Amino acid sequence: MTSLRRRLVLGHVVSLVVILAFLEGFADHQMRRELLRQFDAASGAKARALASLVESGPTGPVLRFADEKMPEFERGPAAEYFEIRRGDGSLLERSRSLGERSLPIARDAVDQDGVWALDLPDGRPGRAVVLRFEAELPEPAPGEREPVARSSPAGPLTIVIARSSARLHQDLVELRVRLAAAGIALLAIGVAATSFLVRRALAPVAALGERATAIGPDSLGARFPPGGQVVELEPIRERLNELLDRVEAAFERERRFTADAAHELRTPIAEIHAAAELALAYPADAEVVRHAVDTAVSSSSRMERLVASLLLLARSDAGHLVVECEDVDVPALLRELWRPLDESARARGISVENRGGAGGRIATDRVLLGVVLGNLLGNAAEHTPTGGRVAFGCIEGSEGVEVHVENTVAGLGTEDLPRLFERFWRRDGARTSDRHAGIGLSVASGVTRWLGGAVRAEMRSPSTLAVVLSLPRAPAPPRDPEALPVPEVSSP
Repeated sequence: MTSLRRRLVLGHVVSLVVILAFLEGFADHQMRRELLRQFDAASGAKARALASLVESGPTGPVLRFADEKMPEFERGPAAEYFEIRRGDGSLLERSRSLGERSLPIARDAVDQDGVWALDLPDGRPGRAVVLRFEAELPEPAPGEREPVARSSPAGPLTIVIARSSARLHQDLVELRVRLAAAGIALLAIGVAATSFLVRRALAPVAALGERATAIGPDSLGARFPPGGQVVELEPIRERLNELLDRVEAAFERERRFTADAAHELRTPIAEIHAAAELALAYPADAEVVRHAVDTAVSSSSRMERLVASLLLLARSDAGHLVVECEDVDVPALLRELWRPLDESARARGISVENRGGAGGRIATDRVLLGVVLGNLLGNAAEHTPTGGRVAFGCIEGSEGVEVHVENTVAGLGTEDLPRLFERFWRRDGARTSDRHAGIGLSVASGVTRWLGGAVRAEMRSPSTLAVVLSLPRAPAPPRDPEALPVPEVSSP
């Protein structure tokens, strides 16, 4: 795993190395060019000084030169060299340091001014300056009005000054060493500064990570505060807080689910245990034994239904439900599921309205849809107060069908609707029953999700609750099996 800090530092260091290399290369080029220019300028000045000493005499050009005035042209380890040649290439004068030798300059090189790199006669590296010039006329003697007669000059003259460039190269090497040392020092300072700045810039990220690490199951209520955060981390902080809200809500639901499941299972188990003890205590009393057996059967049936509902919820949450499609007549299925509930509902004085519906045929899983509709109808029949009303029907639309189940309620308000689909939630006076555990709507909501539909609850009047089930013509199960349905809420 790559460290963000390491990547940032490495990126800055590489950039710094590239910049320093470019600057040092540019500085080296400029200094080398300037040093060579100064070196050649000094050689050119000497060449012009020597050229000024050449005069035209009666027999041709003559060099008026005293060796003692320019000892650098004498023989020695640091000797410099010069040659003066006529226009026809013949030698006019050479320095004593050359002796009988000549400078290794090509013939075509002395036909034009310029600068040349060469090896000096003694083997040292050097540079030569070539200068073409005309011999000057001598000054007339006192009393003379015209210069003395002389022969015509042989043409333009050429002077070549050659000097050792060893010291120049040594100076360049020293400058390069100093530049390299300065570059290394700057690089070290840059690395240290970059490490410090990156560490300081990433401090909020590290603090965010430490705070996230400190959050556990027992501290899910902690949140990331907005103060002190950089702008770039604000969206991350908001998303983390939203995630913590969902995680905390999920943990709370699981805790409540576990506690409620244990409570709901404990009651029928206790009833079965009490019935068994009663039958054991009075084995000869047939009436007592029969009552105990009836109680045990009723309690075990209720526990069986609860376990089946819990297993269905677990399979839905885990994404293990399998939808097997077939052609289903929804209005007919509603009538079939209401039939076993009709007698007990009418016995309590509940009026029933079957609104039917034209069409209403869809391709879906008949068994799973039966579980959903059975829970909605059973929930309405169970929790409608005596003398109330239950109405159900199917409405066909362009994209599918909607099943509406309405029933009279007491003590249920709009503020309760968001919790209506929570597991084991029951409101005293409105949804309390010994025969229902409070997970019917949760099962209906979870299974509906796998049928590609949606379920919502709304209050159509202060005393009328409506649960609306929307189903497509063909199921499209959700892609995220972890997502729990969020029922829509609307008020009258």
